[in-house]
Amino acid sequence: MKKIIQLGAFCAAMFTAAGFGVSPASAAPSDAAIVVEGSASADAPQQTRAGKMVPAGGGMWTYGIWDKKVHSLFAHERSTHRASVKSNGTVTRSAWQPPKTLAYATRAKAVSGNQSYWATRG
Repeated sequence: MKKIIQLGAFCAAMFTAAGFGVSPASAAPSDAAIVVEGSASADAPQQTRAGKMVPAGGGMWTYGIWDKKVHSLFAHERSTHRASVKSNGTVTRSAWQPPKTLAYATRAKAVSGNQSYWATRG
């Protein structure tokens, strides 16, 4: 629990410093907008145990496995975006978020096959 709070505080500080906010708001569904997405395995423990932060799709993406869950956090300054995770064959997605708002998805991890995703729209 302490690790989640510390990671959450770190991510909030990083995204706030970069001009991002965190909101439960969601953008309206797409009307034939172009979606660009990417993914990575969250199973590599040495690379993703504490969260791996990388540039992706013009935004910043953090993904990995910690506290027995697979996580995906994605922030973008200019595009509507979302984060998704997959474990045990089930995908969990955040709502589409407006620019400068953190998108976050998490679910319980599987023994293997855990995936994290990011996507932009528009």
